[in-house]
Amino acid sequence: MSKSVLHSKRSEAFQLISIPAGVVIVVSLLLLIVRENDISRAVFLGGLVWLVPNLYFAVKVFSTGGAHITPQQMLKNFYLAEVTKLVLCAVLFTVIVKFLAVAVLAMLAGFVMAQVSFWMSPFLLSKMRRLIK
Repeated sequence: MSKSVLHSKRSEAFQLISIPAGVVIVVSLLLLIVRENDISRAVFLGGLVWLVPNLYFAVKVFSTGGAHITPQQMLKNFYLAEVTKLVLCAVLFTVIVKFLAVAVLAMLAGFVMAQVSFWMSPFLLSKMRRLIK
């Protein structure tokens, strides 16, 4: 894969990740405005549990050697990054639930909200690109 293609895909991956991050921040702030501090914090932490592993995944997958990496190495890097992402997600959930007084359902809602908005990100980005043109 050429460096320009790799850079383009890395940029697109971070754009896709930025939409769920923005959704979680906006919802958390709205909850904070209506004085739901504990719920707001839990939703934000759930979003972070989604965001941190996904940022790790994007950095790991798109920081490969570029043109001189074999498809087998690229696939190995992808699977290793995915497994690490899932383990990191489980560790973050466990640490937050065990050591912070947090509303677990609200935290899970923040995580699910981030995941669903990530699934919708390609559609939203394509619509935004059409509006800009």
